[in-house]
Amino acid sequence: EYANKIIMATTTEEKAALQFEMDMMLAAISGPFKVKGATPHDIWASDTGAQLNTYTHQNPNLWPGLGPVGMLQSLRNYQLTGDKAQLEKEYAGFSQALDYLTTRLDKDEDSIPDFLIPKNDKGVAIWTYDNWQWSKDDGINAYNAGLWLVSLGAAVKIAKDLGKTDDVKKYSGLLEKGTVLFDQQLWESTGDKSGYYKLGTHIDDVFSDYLYLYYDRV
Repeated sequence: EYANKIIMATTTEEKAALQFEMDMMLAAISGPFKVKGATPHDIWASDTGAQLNTYTHQNPNLWPGLGPVGMLQSLRNYQLTGDKAQLEKEYAGFSQALDYLTTRLDKDEDSIPDFLIPKNDKGVAIWTYDNWQWSKDDGINAYNAGLWLVSLGAAVKIAKDLGKTDDVKKYSGLLEKGTVLFDQQLWESTGDKSGYYKLGTHIDDVFSDYLYLYYDRV
């Protein structure tokens, strides 16, 4: 589709803009269907049947918000059912997902997985709101980073219940370091100990989708 649009473009500027969009799209979706440790976006579609990652608008292997959701669901399920045997199974998988994000996507080792694929000055943003433009100067993203931190808190709670002391130490350390960065970059004080978490370093928008962060911290 983009190739045809580029051919039909009538100005150099239009061709360049379309080429840039195509490069961004290809950078976002390139790669294998499923990498070990990464959480799939989906496991089934009506036109393919049972298949991992049928959603191809962007590469789920680079999507930092998928694994944390799984860890939160595991804790929720346990709190509702009390089924520790099932919790063991789910934790075994989603702890791998968190470790994958730490080792593969946290390039700057700040304890928060990156969601930008470096490209030009902006980079390709891999997150739920995939049409939202994001630049490197905008820093960490409150939606992705907040979800990550809350999932670390869930992992700590589960690891304690399962007696996994090494995991408690590992995830507690990541949570502590990541929370400091989150507060430094995104907390906007309005005085009298009040304020809000903005979406990015230079983006004052506030999304209701990260209200879970406030719930976890009060």
